[in-house]
Amino acid sequence: MFQMKKHIFHKLCNELVEHDLKSFKYMGVEEIVAMFLVVVSHDVGNRIIQEIFQHSG
Repeated sequence: MFQMKKHIFHKLCNELVEHDLKSFKYMGVEEIVAMFLVVVSHDVGNRIIQEIFQHSG
């Protein structure tokens, strides 16, 4: 789904955590970042994100 190597994705997540990105009770930082990247790279809406990540919106 991403055009990004795993180690780059994890480095991005770690960098965002260092700048105070926090996980939620039911969603980790990696999932939050992945959702964001899908939205901005594929111009998809909430319904598609719900289907991809199995979350209610």
